[in-house]
Amino acid sequence: MENFSDWQETLLHLPLFPDGVVMADMLTLPAPLGSFLRRVLRMRQLPLSQLAQLLQLSSEQAAEIGQILVEKGVLQRHVTDAEPEYKVRFAPKSKTRLSDQVWNALGDL
Repeated sequence: MENFSDWQETLLHLPLFPDGVVMADMLTLPAPLGSFLRRVLRMRQLPLSQLAQLLQLSSEQAAEIGQILVEKGVLQRHVTDAEPEYKVRFAPKSKTRLSDQVWNALGDL
């Protein structure tokens, strides 16, 4: 992304992820957002200063983008003594398993 307004525009159209994201979601997100989240994932947890550096924005702008991503359910925000930190918010793993009948029916399509 080139600037703050580009990020805002991209996030305006981002759907809500009330339970968090799954890996498949990260692959289907618009290119700049998907690659950004994969970088955050590799870093595990990102302080606001590094978030700003990664986004090439001021700390205030990065905090606003971080807040939007938290509200959308994509990131988690943790408050520390030094500065807020962000990490990818994953949906809980599904505990249900599809029966073999479902898989067989799908195979017949």
